Amino acid sequence: MIGPVYNAANTWPSIVPALIAEVVGLIFVYAAVMGNIGQIPAKPSRIVNLLAFGGFGLALVLGAFFIIREASGSFVTGAILGLAVILALVGFELSQWMKFRGADSWPATQGTIESLDVKEVRTRTAHYFALDAAYSYSVNGEYYSGRFAKIFETESEASDYAANLKGGPVYVRYKAADAETSCLQDH
Repeated sequence: MIGPVYNAANTWPSIVPALIAEVVGLIFVYAAVMGNIGQIPAKPSRIVNLLAFGGFGLALVLGAFFIIREASGSFVTGAILGLAVILALVGFELSQWMKFRGADSWPATQGTIESLDVKEVRTRTAHYFALDAAYSYSVNGEYYSGRFAKIFETESEASDYAANLKGGPVYVRYKAADAETSCLQDH
């Protein structure tokens, strides 16, 4: 009787790496589905990235489940941790959605582009150009700032878009209850 109790107590050290692998795997799957990979221009490289991140993440999660099952005799520990991580990621996405929900109806003001930067991004499986813009605006005499990012397939598309932003005024939509929360109108 002492043996099984002793062994059951020692399963935790053996499943901790599997639990960590499960969390990392879920984060990889999340990155494949919800992350910037989805913004890479639709080319074979986007599909390869989605399959690589999603496949690796799924392999980690499934491998972790089987190790946990073998060590503890149940999927319960892995399932509880998996659900906790999934709920945390869903909560994060929901908070981002809530932050900008209804942005089309927020008040608008004229803003100024403070800086523009077009960067070339190369990975093993992707090649694209990322525009990063910083803008400022004022509401009731208070100055605020924000950032805007967009991904392009070619450098000329990114540069043309940047030139259009730089040359004219931009309109910023801001949340009436929290003027620090903003987004560029029609971008």
